[in-house]
Amino acid sequence: MYNHKEAFCLMTYRCNDCGFEERIWNSRDGVTPFGLTCPSCKGHNHVHADWQNDQCNPLFGLFMQPGQRYFVNMTMERAREYAAKRVDHYIEIGELAAGSRNFVIGEVAKSFYHGGDAPDIMVHK
Repeated sequence: MYNHKEAFCLMTYRCNDCGFEERIWNSRDGVTPFGLTCPSCKGHNHVHADWQNDQCNPLFGLFMQPGQRYFVNMTMERAREYAAKRVDHYIEIGELAAGSRNFVIGEVAKSFYHGGDAPDIMVHK
């Protein structure tokens, strides 16, 4: 019925560093990341866990609680935001010339965007 197994699934992500656990909904028929930055400890070991308990629920968005995170398709605007942070870091540590910033942001943004098929994460308000 869908192109991806995790389409519209409510999935458990658990941090292997601090133990924080949350359910994240995939609002799309697209892939999701295996790991994320943990919202609790800011570590990079917050991973998709208990795959067997993923629940497909295309209507879950109607019942989301404020503060709950969910996956959406990447926009070029968000891809440029992510790219700018990464490029500015490399400029700050001296590994990239500031004069090339705008060009490099555009190129890096393309790698985040993937034609709009890449996942991004949002927080329900």
